[in-house]
Amino acid sequence: MDLLFLMFYYLLLYYPYQTYVLGAHSITENTWIAKSYVEYSNKAIIASTIGLVTFMMGFSRKIKIKKISVYKKDYSQYQYKVLYMKILLVTVAFVGLFYAKGGMVMLSGSYLGSRTKDPMIDGLYTLLSVFVSVLAGFTIVYYKKYKSINFYMAPALLVFLFYSYLTLVGGDRNTFFIVAIAAAGAYYSYIKSISKKMLVIYLFLALALYQVIEISRTAEDRSFGAIVAVIAGTSQSSAPTQVGDNVDQGSFSITNLVTRAAFYFVPGKDEHTYGKFLVIGFAGFIPYARGAIVDPRDPDQSSSFYMTRVNGSGFGLGSSIIMDSYIEFGLVGILFFPYILGWLGQYMQAKAQSGLSIKWGVVYLLALGTYAEISRYTFDFIIKNIGWALLIFILFEFLVKARGKAPVAEETEFIK
Repeated sequence: MDLLFLMFYYLLLYYPYQTYVLGAHSITENTWIAKSYVEYSNKAIIASTIGLVTFMMGFSRKIKIKKISVYKKDYSQYQYKVLYMKILLVTVAFVGLFYAKGGMVMLSGSYLGSRTKDPMIDGLYTLLSVFVSVLAGFTIVYYKKYKSINFYMAPALLVFLFYSYLTLVGGDRNTFFIVAIAAAGAYYSYIKSISKKMLVIYLFLALALYQVIEISRTAEDRSFGAIVAVIAGTSQSSAPTQVGDNVDQGSFSITNLVTRAAFYFVPGKDEHTYGKFLVIGFAGFIPYARGAIVDPRDPDQSSSFYMTRVNGSGFGLGSSIIMDSYIEFGLVGILFFPYILGWLGQYMQAKAQSGLSIKWGVVYLLALGTYAEISRYTFDFIIKNIGWALLIFILFEFLVKARGKAPVAEETEFIK
């Protein structure tokens, strides 16, 4: 988990400066934003380093998890099979509702790919992402635990493939990789190990695909054909055309730039927000809850919204874990939030390794994708994904116990 976090963290917050020093790329100009804030580079690098150190301190902290004996109490294979079926049915229902509400059309018309400005569509899309990720992880852990394939795995695979197509055509690379990493992480954690060499190869392939979608999502007509055109080199898009161009002109450069910009605007132009964005983000865990606490006239409902407004951008600039932590609480935020993030990651990993638990296995796998991407998101981002996954299993356990169905003792296994 920490390796995935570190790779993306490096690409976003350090690599652009290294290539700038070597003369390979420039950070002084950007196609999308007029001001580069290059004079705040040192502060951004120092802040990123503090965040990195505190994250590793949290992740390295020893978590005492009571070791499970060889035989433990767990729910039956039949009970988990029923839960699997219900998750699949809910996921299919979300897909149908998303399409019926015109979600695909609105998603394809949104530059960000994941935000359409329609609360219902955005809520459905978020829940759909979580349920597909849970379904992908559940499939592998179930197979590992029971050494069998159930009838529902075939339609689950079709749902996963369809959703992957949906996110790629819609241009939402980040959500695609969260789900894909959860699925790949499940396979390489429970079925077959992966070497560091292969991990590096997958990283380069992921970066290449990332750039392909960076280009294809700027096409007037988003489709699978637009993706093929980029791969074939026949695309007429004006977006950066090489993976390396993402450093000084693409979305990577924007994440790096807004991290620098935070030190220009706060506290020089505006004050710290002292948890405002965090509360709004946590409220987003419950659909429509934000509407009860957020003034719709408030233009600054997140650090991304704030940075977009102050830079006069016509599209969302996104955020970063360092930028968001600093805008909220300054140096204290940079010390605190990455540390808690690291500790939570270690806790979920330790719980997954303490025994072959379907619940903690799925939560851990979902965390893999979330932690890989969280460098360019905010702290509350983990609540939407991991929180809903936990809620699914907590509700399952509550309903099973309410019916008087006690867990039964069975042999368990451990993962490394």
